[in-house]
Amino acid sequence: MSKAPPESSFAGKALLAAAFFTCPCHLPVYLALFGGTALGTYLAKYIWFSAAALTVVFLFSLFAGVRMIKAREAS
Repeated sequence: MSKAPPESSFAGKALLAAAFFTCPCHLPVYLALFGGTALGTYLAKYIWFSAAALTVVFLFSLFAGVRMIKAREAS
């Protein structure tokens, strides 16, 4: 079995951090944080699209990050 490169551990942790920040449950926090800005207006106007996009990015980041971490631990 080939050994996973050390970058995979860092990349996995970075993807898990991205998953944390893109979790759709944080959308109300982002609306409050960015309220009165163009980004806040966009998030509020397209709330369902924003939630769907955050969900897709969250799921991808979570699964890819966990997979990279497990690959690093297995080697």
